[in-house]
Amino acid sequence: VLERNTLLGYSNEMLFGIFFFTLSFSQYLHKSMIIDNPFFRLLGRYSYPIYLLHYLNIKLYIKYIPNISDNIVINWVILYIVIIIFTLLISIVSTKFIEEPLVKVLKSFFIKKNSKRIHFNPKN
Repeated sequence: VLERNTLLGYSNEMLFGIFFFTLSFSQYLHKSMIIDNPFFRLLGRYSYPIYLLHYLNIKLYIKYIPNISDNIVINWVILYIVIIIFTLLISIVSTKFIEEPLVKVLKSFFIKKNSKRIHFNPKN
């Protein structure tokens, strides 16, 4: 059972989705320096490897890095900072050295394959 937000009667997930849809649509209509900046372009470019790697990085951090402080808040802040930086760095490296070369090879392979096809020309 989803918990309901008492203000509007919608679930928190629904309100979150509506918020980001509205934000994305407004960005499409009117470019804004709040969202259309180099940092968000970087996040957009590397969003898929970030998505794939963040959970693994969290699990590895929790398993192999000991708590630095007795204060749980400090440990969580350090966890978030380290995970964000490490995930972003690994995502950039994996995109540059794995994804981009692989896409280049696959594009050249499929372009060569497609160029040998006979195309139907209805004008003749």
